[in-house]
Amino acid sequence: MYKLLIVDDERIIRETIANLIDWAALGIRLVGSAKNGFEAYDMIVDDCPDIVMTDIKMPGFSGIELIEKVRLINESTQFVILSGYGEFEFAKIAMRFGVKYYLLKPCNESQIIDAMQRIVKELDSGLLRSNSEIGGAELKSILYHTVLMNIFSEVFIRGDLLTVRARLFARYELLLDFFKFPYVLFSFSTERTNRTLSSLEASFKSLGMRVDFSVLNSGDRFFVFFRSNLENDAIFEKINRAICADVGKIERRDLKNLADTVWICLHELASVDSFIYSDGLDRLWFSRNDEFLISTQRFISSLFESAEFPKNSFSDGYFSILRRKDLRFLKQVAISLIVSTLSQLSVLAILQATERLIAIYHAADVESVAAVIEGEIRKSARRRGVSEKQSGISSKIIAYVKNHIEDPRLSLKWIAENVLFMNEDYISRRFVKETDKKFSEFLTETRLEKAKEFLSGFDGDKISEIAVRTGFGNNPKYFSQIFKRYTGYSPSEYRDRFYLGPG
Repeated sequence: MYKLLIVDDERIIRETIANLIDWAALGIRLVGSAKNGFEAYDMIVDDCPDIVMTDIKMPGFSGIELIEKVRLINESTQFVILSGYGEFEFAKIAMRFGVKYYLLKPCNESQIIDAMQRIVKELDSGLLRSNSEIGGAELKSILYHTVLMNIFSEVFIRGDLLTVRARLFARYELLLDFFKFPYVLFSFSTERTNRTLSSLEASFKSLGMRVDFSVLNSGDRFFVFFRSNLENDAIFEKINRAICADVGKIERRDLKNLADTVWICLHELASVDSFIYSDGLDRLWFSRNDEFLISTQRFISSLFESAEFPKNSFSDGYFSILRRKDLRFLKQVAISLIVSTLSQLSVLAILQATERLIAIYHAADVESVAAVIEGEIRKSARRRGVSEKQSGISSKIIAYVKNHIEDPRLSLKWIAENVLFMNEDYISRRFVKETDKKFSEFLTETRLEKAKEFLSGFDGDKISEIAVRTGFGNNPKYFSQIFKRYTGYSPSEYRDRFYLGPG
């Protein structure tokens, strides 16, 4: 779901908008509300909302100033302007910052819903944009099946079924919605496994519908599942006709969501030695006896976990994969690596990473796929520091901020994507847990402590120069407001009182 922040200095407006709309039905999660620009900016730095609905005229700094400041750290945040009569000139300024949605107060429920639906559609199309070689629907299908294969293979090989529901579903929540849509699950037994699997795949192709089918086969047991739709009965009849000669009773279960469906299948796989996953076009075989497959899966998993990762394991797994000159296997590894990477990125970084999936999908030679694998492994190793533990995340953030305090782009999102290469929600939770304060609070405190040093030192810099040197950019007014809010003094008053220079 996309995250929304509501900003307005009138409490009744904030609460009315928050409670008026069924946000979940729009694919949106309300992460909070703010009563002024100061508060909103701190929340944006900490929570990285995808959408911000903001008033224009507010105490502290205006909605226009808020948009301008946020654009320095995140160009992709979608803004919706709330404005009263006589404020359209301000709204036109906002349009120059790329704001496309303008609602005139008082606005009604349908106007808000219409704006949000448009934004969600734009965000969705950005996440899975079409390409001249491969359509967005096809790319979405690749993501869908690869995520499922990653889950099934990782749990199958590692055997940690008890922790999968919370850990793995949360890990891939940006890529698949495990809880939104109902699913249908068919299960049956047959001894004619190859013939039945081929019949199922043929029936899927002949249906001519945009439905992602998944087939799991182990021994004589089959599980077929897909997202529930208006054609459920027709699909069931088609499948039944295709395989009725080879199977007995087909059990049908209508399930609440994909998570429940996957959970049932995982329980079935817990005690078997091998299984086949088919998406109707390709089959992948997994076996507990395939040592190379097991070691590869463990190597990929280790790249994305918090435990220390020894350098010798990195080199062994790295070269072992690249030595295997099997195009199909290498494509599977490459796609699995990319999807594992996607699971740790923000929505907007996913947009860039999906382009690599397109390249793999159309790759025709071993060398080009091997090059992608090499790049992904090296990037994963760099992200994790190879031999360092992630418990150093907070110290890395603190060190980076102190060494780059003059950079106005500093935010948790920027550091996550450009320095640590990790998911900002994850490092936000880690930072709060390890430092007992939010990142925005730490960043502001660090900037103001540095500003105090400059104000009380010998250099005698102008207030505007100190604002720039401490990351407030070319905005001394904002710097002065924040400084007085935190210290009780204006910068000039602080200098007069605490200046340590000569005379």
